[in-house]
Parts: sequence; C-alpha cells; structure tokens
Amino acid sequence: MQTPLNHVKEKEELAIKFFSDGRAFDFGGLKQCMSDGYAYLNGIEDILRRLKLNGYEMHAFTNYPCWYSMIEKKLKLSTYLSWTFSSCETDLQMLRLHQRWVWLEFSSRMLISLSKI
Repeated sequence: MQTPLNHVKEKEELAIKFFSDGRAFDFGGLKQCMSDGYAYLNGIEDILRRLKLNGYEMHAFTNYPCWYSMIEKKLKLSTYLSWTFSSCETDLQMLRLHQRWVWLEFSSRMLISLSKI
C-alpha cells in the first residue's frame, strides 16, 4: 500500500522518467492538460446516478499512477462507484488492463464470473 510520502516520491520519479531519454518538460502543464481533458459526456452522470439508485455496484479499474486522484477531484466519481483497483493503491502494482491475468484477478477478488465482465 502506498503512503502519502510514497505518492510524492512516485510523482517526482514519474516526472523524471516520463520520457525514456530523461528530457525536461512541463510536468505541471501535462497534469493540467490531462485534468482539463476529463469531463462527463452528456447524459453519463445521470446514467451513473440511476445505476447507483437502482442498487448496481460499480467499480473503477485504473493503471494510472496517482493521477486518478485528479480525475476524482474534478468529477467526484466516487459518488457513484468505488476506485476498487488502482495500481498505485493496491498490491497490483504496474497492472496493465490489456493483460488477461488482470481481469482474472479482478473477477476472482470480486467473486464474479469473468463472463459477466
């Protein structure tokens, strides 16, 4: 599990290692651009609200580094779902959502059949 101090270290390391050649760039500008790019599509927030009101349990899976918190701060997705599997917050470090084993792990931890995902 990451601690607040680890998050700071991770952010600093990510800024240094973002490009493989180590070139300098506007890390704050990149984060701002990413944050600015996130918004609900028309009608989605209402769909999420209705799903929650009707008892559907929803979960978010992300392999973002600690930046998922920027999305949460802006959109408040936790109003509708749980950030269940975030690679920087769980023991699934460096998960990649395109890998089959990740979905098998998610489904086994949530006790659901993979065919229902």
